[in-house]
Amino acid sequence: MKVIIFKASDTQVAVPLSDVREVIRRDDPSTIDDIECIRGKFTKVSDAGLFLMGTSVNDPVKKTILLERQGCMIGLSTSSVSRIFEVNPQSVQQKPPGHAVGFPNFCQGIFSLPDFSGPIYLLDVEQLFTQESSTEAGALGLAPDVTEEQTSLSRAICFKLGSCEYAFSIEETVEIIRGRESRSVPDTKSVIEGVINLRGIVLPVIDLRKVAGTQVKNQSGIKDTSKIIIVKSDDQLIGFRVELMTEVTPFSSKGLELLTDTFSGMGKSWIHQMLRVSDERTVFFINSDWFVKNAA
Repeated sequence: MKVIIFKASDTQVAVPLSDVREVIRRDDPSTIDDIECIRGKFTKVSDAGLFLMGTSVNDPVKKTILLERQGCMIGLSTSSVSRIFEVNPQSVQQKPPGHAVGFPNFCQGIFSLPDFSGPIYLLDVEQLFTQESSTEAGALGLAPDVTEEQTSLSRAICFKLGSCEYAFSIEETVEIIRGRESRSVPDTKSVIEGVINLRGIVLPVIDLRKVAGTQVKNQSGIKDTSKIIIVKSDDQLIGFRVELMTEVTPFSSKGLELLTDTFSGMGKSWIHQMLRVSDERTVFFINSDWFVKNAA
């Protein structure tokens, strides 16, 4: 069995080479825990230390290991990736039943190699993707005997503004870019923060943090941690600035609930649908058409 070994916090973790689509070099050395568009797919990318060990170190992220199974992808970002090693499966000591102290999340066994001083934990990729699928199932609202192929499914690009979670559908989302300074334009509607030039196309940017009345974390002289979600609505491109991306959530259109006129009358016309993912989680969908009409 061939494996790639990487660091999760201060722990060495191995993943079977057969489950690795590719290893991507990072241009931005900061820790990644976000949604990215990789090879044309919006993919959740998590810090390997936080995801597997629950802790992280301040080492700069240098690479992302992209795992893929049946068209689904998960990214794990790390500060260090070793070369490919050949491991005898019989040398892997399986994880004891129940909770094993010291075992990283989603790891199934432990082994050692002469090149490493400490133990190496083998990632259970099947369990990892099964867990992700189970999480997604709660957002589908499907009966046990209904398959995904039998239902019209979409995915939502989710993010938080204050204590509430919002989303755009993946169909209207063009791309997600790192935050950049916009240029103010005189005599524009108050909802417009400014404009940016995206590969020769000038488009307006709406700061959803201000629209939702949440505090803007970034201050002058501090690195901008925001993201700009580029959305296409009515054949127009518009950017929405947000602070905290959460995940890509699948859902059935049957699970969407239209908001009442009373809700719109409360000054929330820019929200038009909501999705109850679980009893503890509700996602509100942004009405991009409203911004196009009111920003024109």
